[in-house]
Amino acid sequence: ADGVLTTISAAFVTVRATIRYTPTRAGSFAATVVATSAVEISARREFNVGSLVSTEQERHSFELRPAYTLAAFNDAGQIAFTASLDGLANGLFLFQGGRLDLLAAAGRPGPMPGTTLSGFSLPSINGRGDVLVNAFGAGNIASGGLLLASRTGSSWALLTNTSTGDVDNISGILTSRYSLNDNSDILFRASYQLTGTTTARIGLFQLTGERVQLMWSAERALPSLAAATDFPEFGIDNQGVIYFVAVDAVSRNLYRTDPATPPVKVFATDDSFDNSTINQVGTLAVSPAGPAAFRIILRNNAQHLGRIVGGQTQTLAVAGNNTVIGVSSTGAVLFVGNYRNQ
Repeated sequence: ADGVLTTISAAFVTVRATIRYTPTRAGSFAATVVATSAVEISARREFNVGSLVSTEQERHSFELRPAYTLAAFNDAGQIAFTASLDGLANGLFLFQGGRLDLLAAAGRPGPMPGTTLSGFSLPSINGRGDVLVNAFGAGNIASGGLLLASRTGSSWALLTNTSTGDVDNISGILTSRYSLNDNSDILFRASYQLTGTTTARIGLFQLTGERVQLMWSAERALPSLAAATDFPEFGIDNQGVIYFVAVDAVSRNLYRTDPATPPVKVFATDDSFDNSTINQVGTLAVSPAGPAAFRIILRNNAQHLGRIVGGQTQTLAVAGNNTVIGVSSTGAVLFVGNYRNQ
């Protein structure tokens, strides 16, 4: 050995060293010398620990970055959206007339002890400026749920893994931009289990006050659909009328229901339409005042814009990859596309 002590970490150690040599005259000196020493090993200065980001640091301004989720808006010109705060956290915002308010931000305490919020889903806004999101939680237990927010504060409407009646473990919550009406009724899609079973199911739920009601289960038959695999789009108006899209492996159908009526088909895959048949229906928009709008794609690749106003269904031929962005209380539809190729 070269007699050099090499270390890989900071510590306080005792070092024992043995030196062997050949005496100049036999028997005059010991051939070995043993010594011990206490050694304190310290980290080199360039390895000092420093803080990059800490909860102790405070920042009062951030650059907004896209969050890649659609915004929600109402007839009053209020816009609810999510955005990234300098890439450090996500925020939920309300914009109106040049005024921008932060309603909630990731990093705040979650609904359960030891949890924090980590992000938000698509926002939904009603005519009063109340904003609904599904807030995701992070921590050592499942957390998060439906968060209602406004300029005056926020509150939890429903927590993940809630059980009620014969429905247990409501989780995997999905909201849409049309999940909240002016009565604060909330429509959402979620996974659940029936009490006493372990089979996961998918259903549409309505939350009114503290009452959670299963409106429709994916395993139940619908007109032109034996069973759905999911409900990817949905919305509710102020009268409790619900529009929803149900899908299976080959179909994408639009339905309407209300508190007194089981679901009825509006349009469905393979329905005859304009000298062709429907391939799929979707891109649903619902106004709290009642009007609804949607897109129809035919098997000959033609596309139509549809709307329902006052119980009357109307369609308009469009071209291009159109997208329904929203519908107003009067039935005016905002969409991307070409009208008669113009």
